[in-house]
Amino acid sequence: MGKSGKKMSEQISAKIDKIRFKGYLLMLTACRTRLINDQISKWMSTVQGKKQVLNLGVGFDTRAFWLECLKNIDQYIEVDVEKVMNLKAKILEEQGAKPLCKRVTISMDFSKESVKDLHKHGVDNTIPTCWVLEGLVMYLTRE
Repeated sequence: MGKSGKKMSEQISAKIDKIRFKGYLLMLTACRTRLINDQISKWMSTVQGKKQVLNLGVGFDTRAFWLECLKNIDQYIEVDVEKVMNLKAKILEEQGAKPLCKRVTISMDFSKESVKDLHKHGVDNTIPTCWVLEGLVMYLTRE
């Protein structure tokens, strides 16, 4: 997210470092990213024919622009709230970023819609789908 994102990341890291240990957030992010990338790649190697990846609560994830295995999917679907999707689109456009695969973006109001409504946004649920919930689970309540 440019300079503001770097500053925000440094501030969050500083607070977490006080609770955990120096470099915790960086290590956590790197490990989590690697784990998810490996799982996507493994899943893709086991699925024949059409396939898609759906990242729910995508935030500022940019896998569609650099994760090489995604060159071999039919589409990478990014879902988040409109405010996040608009800011991300602006930043990516400013950077001249080009995805490695077909990238579909969907803005959803999670207070009014759920995964059951994804078909209304053109998601084909008959295509094998790898779901990524990396930035979403922490926001869910038990209910």
